[in-house]
Amino acid sequence: FTLMDHRTGALVAVVGGRNFQHGDFNRVQAKRPPASTIKPLAVYGPALMTGDYDPFSLLSDEFQGFGDFEPKNHDGQYDGEVSLYQALMESKNVSAVWLLDKIGISYAKGYLDKLGLPTKDKGLAIALGGLSTGYSPIQMTEAYGAFPEGGAVRDSYTIRKILDRNDEVIHEHKPSVTKVFDAQTSWYMTEMLQATVEEGTADAGNYPKALAGKTGTNGKKDVWFTGYTPQYAGALWMGYDESGGNQVLNGSSVYPTRLMKEILSRIDQQQPLQETFDKPDGVESLPDPIELPVIDDARADAGFGGIASFRHTITWSVPEDDRIIYRIFKMENGEDVKVGEVTGKGEYKINGFRLFQQESYYIVPYDPLTGKEGRRSNVVTFG
Repeated sequence: FTLMDHRTGALVAVVGGRNFQHGDFNRVQAKRPPASTIKPLAVYGPALMTGDYDPFSLLSDEFQGFGDFEPKNHDGQYDGEVSLYQALMESKNVSAVWLLDKIGISYAKGYLDKLGLPTKDKGLAIALGGLSTGYSPIQMTEAYGAFPEGGAVRDSYTIRKILDRNDEVIHEHKPSVTKVFDAQTSWYMTEMLQATVEEGTADAGNYPKALAGKTGTNGKKDVWFTGYTPQYAGALWMGYDESGGNQVLNGSSVYPTRLMKEILSRIDQQQPLQETFDKPDGVESLPDPIELPVIDDARADAGFGGIASFRHTITWSVPEDDRIIYRIFKMENGEDVKVGEVTGKGEYKINGFRLFQQESYYIVPYDPLTGKEGRRSNVVTFG
């Protein structure tokens, strides 16, 4: 376990292992596969920096192979397409690999180098933290500390200054700061990682104040939580020095996530921590993601509209989110033709319907943030 003041790089807590004694192996320096905690650093942050992707860009989430590499989602579920935001929150493995393939391995490794996370690996497994040589909790803490600092990573330290008997300075820490991400990317990552803690894969445990972070699970060998508050960045790893036999993990990243939140809660009792992250000047905040409804109650209502014609209305139930666009399609001659759309309401009027004529319609909800369409509604028929 490591905790660092990301504003200065000062290490404020270091625990080398359970029941750690002086002279024991210090596991904060042990390099372990980071698993999915690497995704924000190697995939999503670099992807946002290209300018070709934003948090609501759609990524592939279909079971597929990349040469000989066939990543699988941890829950075995595939949604076809998901937003980058959802892929991060739900830790979609296929989407992360797909996106790394799109932005390029060498491009992503350039960001890892600047974050102090160099790797000799060259495959797409980098997206999932499947590395031949991993990273230490200190390295992961430093790297995650870049996001709350506007994209600037700081080297950690434990000794600020050493004086001799004459109060002469014989050593003084000199800060090393490397700009990696821009302020907008860093703020987007903070908002998405905060959502991951609140309602994504890192929602285990309870900590009521500002916290952003990501979990990681490497089989039965390594489990992680890495994240940050407005004051501190930290990494918590659990596992055995040597795996095998009876020395395997039976739990998941739920355990380090709960423990990290418990530690922060204890700190908060002694030294009140900040309630919210401070939004930097000049950056945009993310709108809340849109959840497209399943429409199964579309109804046909007929009314008189004039000589020999009727004004028909299609109605359906809608959620409170008034950003959703509802596209209305007419089924005619074996084709589906879009005839109109409405935003945020469950009613569409059809004028000029002729007597003795049968017409069928359905509705498709549309997310303007991602450009994704939902499932079509039940069909309604007039005439």
